[in-house]
Amino acid sequence: MKSQALEALDKLENSRSVIYNYALSKALPASTWITQIETTDQFLYALDQTSGSILRFENIYANGLTQNPGAFSCTPGTYRNLNAVDDAEQIKLNKMVDFVILPSESGQERIVAGIDQNAQLLLLSFCR
Repeated sequence: MKSQALEALDKLENSRSVIYNYALSKALPASTWITQIETTDQFLYALDQTSGSILRFENIYANGLTQNPGAFSCTPGTYRNLNAVDDAEQIKLNKMVDFVILPSESGQERIVAGIDQNAQLLLLSFCR
């Protein structure tokens, strides 16, 4: 009955109701502070200022975007330098403060470039 009444009001006002849905399939922790969002054709990326991590969400369910932390990790920590001569050389990254999504030359990949508070850059490439 309520929906019929709202529909009748919409017709009288020559308008349409806006339907709101949750963007995420499950709520983020209360301490999460999203300061930046970027998207590709498949994923949504968000910078959490609290943890200094870049989060990745994908739309695999009809009930909203889902985070899959096991498939993508861009967090503060120690990483192996793949370009170093010595395989043991590591890079220590602090909290990320900014990021950008870049296309690759092939067009088949995307590169997430995150920068930490000490101006160290982390590049992660992944297939679309």
